[in-house]
Amino acid sequence: MILHAHLFKNAGTTLDWSLARSFGEQFLAHTEDDAIRHNPAALAALVQHQATLQALSSHWLPLPLTEGVAAANRLVLLLRHPIIRAQSVYLFERRQTGDHGPSSDAAKRMDFASFVRWRLEPGRGPVINNFQTRYLSGAFGRDCDEQSLRVARATLQEAHAGIVERYNDSMILFESELGDEFPRLDLASRPQNVSGDDSLSDAQRLQQIEAELGDTYGMLLEANAHDLALYQCGLEQLNARLAQVENLVGKRKAFQLRCEALA
Repeated sequence: MILHAHLFKNAGTTLDWSLARSFGEQFLAHTEDDAIRHNPAALAALVQHQATLQALSSHWLPLPLTEGVAAANRLVLLLRHPIIRAQSVYLFERRQTGDHGPSSDAAKRMDFASFVRWRLEPGRGPVINNFQTRYLSGAFGRDCDEQSLRVARATLQEAHAGIVERYNDSMILFESELGDEFPRLDLASRPQNVSGDDSLSDAQRLQQIEAELGDTYGMLLEANAHDLALYQCGLEQLNARLAQVENLVGKRKAFQLRCEALA
């Protein structure tokens, strides 16, 4: 089956929407998160006993995958520019309604710079602190170091990995690489759970964030040095694999038309 590592605020809800549309009841979203969190054996047992599923998504897929699970299934994930992702986390937490814990409360009380400084304090969790490197390497319970980055890069290389800022190209690549094994796969979509201003280019958004954060911008960059390196690897991998896709220009036009039809 397709195993979607649904990283928080990495367009995973949109990808899940497409997986559900493609596979219907043969798609299982965010199942048994507590059971499989940091537990490769539980994931292996779950996959083994869900023979009718075509795709499974979880916020807490234990990575790196064990050799047996990796050999029998296809890992899919999306990386996002860590600085843009931090802003998306803040905006998402601000608009939460009801009681969603201290992070949401802090976002509602604080401006973006104050929220970033608060989140980067020791003991606040790594949600905007090399989060993607930690996820891909399984380094949530220890320091995120150069070894963590090496493991994350190895996980990335073995995965079908896309980039949030290149979402349509990523979906075209996934369809090209996985379509023979999963002929029902159709990743055209309507965006779901979007935070931020989509009218800005990535460069404009980063300039906006730097201006808004002031001196805190450097702190956020330092806290995400490994994620920035991992993101660059993801971009290079995406471009290299897209170069192998036949008639990419035509597939881009066709994919855009499919998305417009859904909208």
